[in-house]
Amino acid sequence: MAAVVEDEVWQQLHPSTGRLRRRAQRRLAVGIVAAIIALVLGAYVRTSGLVTPRVTIGPGWDAAYEYADGSDEPIFYDDAAPTIRVRQQVHVANEGSFAVTIVGADHDRLGMLLASVTVGDIHQVGNSVRLGGRPLTPEEPYRLEPGQSVSIQLHYDVTDCHSVSAETETVRLRLIGPLGPRTVELTVRPLNPSDGGWGITDPSDPDAVPWQRYLADRVCALNG
Repeated sequence: MAAVVEDEVWQQLHPSTGRLRRRAQRRLAVGIVAAIIALVLGAYVRTSGLVTPRVTIGPGWDAAYEYADGSDEPIFYDDAAPTIRVRQQVHVANEGSFAVTIVGADHDRLGMLLASVTVGDIHQVGNSVRLGGRPLTPEEPYRLEPGQSVSIQLHYDVTDCHSVSAETETVRLRLIGPLGPRTVELTVRPLNPSDGGWGITDPSDPDAVPWQRYLADRVCALNG
């Protein structure tokens, strides 16, 4: 048998009993909206490059021997003249929503000294256009806009080819982002040396060789 509530008791019950008060409802709604905004802003900050610039190394890699007269030879030429100077070229892309200013790249490492850094495939001297990149220095930086990419050439002197690390090593990129100076570590995919050249591979390849070890091995073979 169902329970019966007398009229006097029913009249004493407040119509809002069991409901959230309006102030509490507003607070709850504001809290939910704030949480959604925080999630959206967090996702934007992570993907926009506002705090940590979203600069990556894209497809494509090249390397060459270099000589004092300004000439060069592809890195896989076995009959090239002896030299300790080599360069690698990487393509850097800005995948963020803000422009970044590149002021320098990489550093000396065991057995390899960083001789210079250049940027771009061509550059202008006076009224003439020259092949090869221009110097990249803090005094002559490069502004990389969102969605754009640029080639950076890293020139090294291999001073002790046998001491160069065989571990995976990154390339450091020094830049100025929206919130000031930053240093990012960029991964250059390893190489798979083959007769007459090389191929870009991944660390799971049993024949993979880190980029700096590949350059050193070529210089060792070239200089006997």
